[in-house]
Amino acid sequence: MSENKNSALRIKQILEQAKSIPNKPVAEVWKEIFNIDVGDNNKLHFEVSRCLNLLHDEVEFLRSEMKGTNFSAYLYDPSINQ
Repeated sequence: MSENKNSALRIKQILEQAKSIPNKPVAEVWKEIFNIDVGDNNKLHFEVSRCLNLLHDEVEFLRSEMKGTNFSAYLYDPSINQ
């Protein structure tokens, strides 16, 4: 059975996974996390950039959605900025 996860939790899990993979080139870490299956290094870097851009968009979407709530920004901004 699949779990329903909110955007903030998905982002946190992705970043924790990245942090837990030591001693690998950065592109290889993101290749593993995003399940990128390309052989060419140029394509790999392009796909990693594309996925990181999508992750950044998700963080910014989370920030904009939180601004629409009754929570004060000082409660969530430090966590999002980290």
